[in-house]
Parts: sequence; C-alpha cells; structure tokens
Amino acid sequence: MSGSNTRCDQSWSPSLRRFAAECRRVAPAPVVASFTGPERAQYRLLRDKMSKFAESKDGLFTLAPRPHHLAVLSTSRVGLSAAEELFGGSSAVIISESRLA
Repeated sequence: MSGSNTRCDQSWSPSLRRFAAECRRVAPAPVVASFTGPERAQYRLLRDKMSKFAESKDGLFTLAPRPHHLAVLSTSRVGLSAAEELFGGSSAVIISESRLA
C-alpha cells in the first residue's frame, strides 16, 4: 500500500507544482503597491489571518514537509500576494482560486 501512495505522490505532486508555476507565470501575484484602497484592506486582513494560521499548531502541522503530504493553498487574487509573502518559502503549492474553477 505504501508503495502505491509513493507512486501516486510522485506523479501528481510535480504535475500540480508545474500547473501552479505556469499559472503564476501567466498571472503573477499582484504588487501590493498597485492595490486600490479596498484591495489593500483585504490584503491586510488576509495576511493577518494567514499569519495567525502559519503560527498556530494547525498551521505548523499542515505546512510541515512530510512524506505523502502536500499543502495546497488557494486564495483570491489579492490573497496571492499575502500567501506568497508568508508561504512562498515553504513546500506548499499556492494557487489562485479562480484557476481551480
């Protein structure tokens, strides 16, 4: 059973990462300085929520690299900037929720 999970992880994880990278190439996360007033407020709110999650026990567990485990974070266009700022150095895959529709 474990070998089956390993093969599955080895096949879909790189594909998902490539898809997310291609999405980011086509539509990069917006520059925070370009946000309108309401977008800046949304960015601050999302960044605060994401930061609290990242620092929580659940966040530390979810984002910790482990075999057969991949954190996938989906968020709004505005949230991409916050997510990349906070989680860009982790093993998580960050994708715009509009790309999942």
